[in-house]
Amino acid sequence: IKNIKKHNLPNEIENLLVQYWDTGGSKIRDYRILDQHYSGLVDHIFLQLRPSKKVLLLFPDNPKERSRKNFTYDQEICGISILRIGFDEVHELIENVAEYFGYMPTLVQTSTNLYQLGDLRPFRNRLLSFLFEAPIKIDPDGKRAQNISGIRMSQKEDGKLELQKMYLTKQKLKEINRRDRSFLERVKEALRILIYR
Repeated sequence: IKNIKKHNLPNEIENLLVQYWDTGGSKIRDYRILDQHYSGLVDHIFLQLRPSKKVLLLFPDNPKERSRKNFTYDQEICGISILRIGFDEVHELIENVAEYFGYMPTLVQTSTNLYQLGDLRPFRNRLLSFLFEAPIKIDPDGKRAQNISGIRMSQKEDGKLELQKMYLTKQKLKEINRRDRSFLERVKEALRILIYR
C-alpha cells in the first residue's frame, strides 16, 4: 500500500491492512477498477451442464490488462469464488480493526420474523415491516438503470396480515416526479400570490 506510513497508524492496524492488501485486497481492487472503468467483468459467463449444473463466471487472468482484446482466460479464475472470498477477507479485516479498538463482534439479525412483531392486538391498520432493494441493472445496450422493489407487510383492521410486492420502474418514478413538480409549482404560485398581495 503506497504511503501507508504517512497516516501514522498503530503498527497492529498497519500490519492488518498490509496483510489484507498483499493476500488479495489489491487483486480485488484491480478487478473493481477493470469492471468500473474499462470493461464489464460479467461478459464471460457460462452455464455448465456436466458433471453438475452451475453458473461459471470467469475473470480475466490479468486484472491489470485494460484491453478486452488482450484478455485471456487460461487460468479459469472463478469470479464468483474470487468475490465471495474477497468479501470474507474484507469482512475479517473490518472485524479485526474493530476488535483492536475494543468493539467485539455481535450477531446481526437481518430477517423479519413474526415473533419479533410482538402482540398485534388490538387489531388496526398499520405497517409492520418494509423490506426493499434497489439493485442497479444493466440493459443489453449497456445503460444502467435502478429498479426499486420491495415487500410490504401490514396488518388490516380485522387482524389479517397483508403482503404486498411493490415495484417502482423508471417510468413510474418519472410520473411521480412530474406530479410532484406540478404540485410544487402550484404551491410556489400560491406563495407568490400571498407574498405579493
